[in-house]
Amino acid sequence: MARFAKTTAPPPAAAQQQHSGNSSSAPGSWRFRCANFYTLIILFSVPLFSVPCSKGTCTTPVEVVAAFLHTQGLLGEGIAKVIIYPGAILNKAEAVMADNQAFTLPDWDTLLQDFKVSRQFADGEQYSSVKNGLFGFGCFLCLVGATLSVLGPSLISAFGMLTLLWYIYEEGKNRQDVYALPMFGLAILCSFAAFNFDWVSSKQSSLVAESPETESQSENKKSL
Repeated sequence: MARFAKTTAPPPAAAQQQHSGNSSSAPGSWRFRCANFYTLIILFSVPLFSVPCSKGTCTTPVEVVAAFLHTQGLLGEGIAKVIIYPGAILNKAEAVMADNQAFTLPDWDTLLQDFKVSRQFADGEQYSSVKNGLFGFGCFLCLVGATLSVLGPSLISAFGMLTLLWYIYEEGKNRQDVYALPMFGLAILCSFAAFNFDWVSSKQSSLVAESPETESQSENKKSL
């Protein structure tokens, strides 16, 4: 009777992998915190790169998107001000720390002038090439991904940052005014939180869990 003893099967590997993926992206996990930090970097317009654009020189995806859409007449002044307002607050805070000035909120009426976003800088050829068009699209993905990252990791953020990395690498070889800033590396690392790196460890653990079950089945067959 002992040889016909029923062996207890381990939990399904799929269930283990799903539980691991959910726990790593749950609120309070390292992936969730990285996604939230990426949101702060993008929405508060922390300088990531230096790229010529319709307003002169753009350093953040928010500036690129706001400058392009507003100069082309696709974005109203009110929406453009809402997009760049968090970055204006950060600039005010930097001025307080650098020049010891009194902190005041950015002036809503002169916000576009302070950021030099005006339709007089409109350049129809700025995004005419494929590379420049992909750069603008990558900045748009970064902005959308940063908004979605409030709820958790988003693959859109990673795809947007990888698009910007490709553009800066390709254009930086021929132009000295296109380059990445130190915070770009931190932003792209935070965007990689969208990838579930626990899948590898879950796959290895599932293979280890399946091996004893296979051996026990072979022994039962031999005993029969």
